Amino acid sequence: MLPLVDYLIETFGSGPVFAMVAAFGAWVIWFIWPKAGDAVEKINTDEYLRLSENPHLLIDVRTPEEFAAGHAPQAINVPLGQLMRSDEKKLTATIGSKPVVCICATGIRSAMAAKRLAKLGYSNLHNLKGGMSAWNAARLPEKTNA
Repeated sequence: MLPLVDYLIETFGSGPVFAMVAAFGAWVIWFIWPKAGDAVEKINTDEYLRLSENPHLLIDVRTPEEFAAGHAPQAINVPLGQLMRSDEKKLTATIGSKPVVCICATGIRSAMAAKRLAKLGYSNLHNLKGGMSAWNAARLPEKTNA
């Protein structure tokens, strides 16, 4: 068994007290412990179009090469590695207080970026499901740096 479980069984036994402690621990982990991923709303391209009617920031977290090959016209490129290493002051200067939508090729790296921003205390965060693949499938405009 896991060392923590062994310790709890040894300390509290395996009876009703153990069950109560285990239930309380599960409740704390589930409801109290902050989950950064919960602060991120996954949106599709239709939802993005509605959100984009208001000021927002679209952050493309792909590599500069991927970004140059084709990106949303209003996107800024902040590669995931750079975003993960950036300090809060630098990010605040870039992001401000606008809603943020993160995008990548498929939605995986952008989900990681949005979770990082959530852990830093940003709110109103969105991840575009399907990333640029969904963007292109919806035939939304694309710009290249050629």
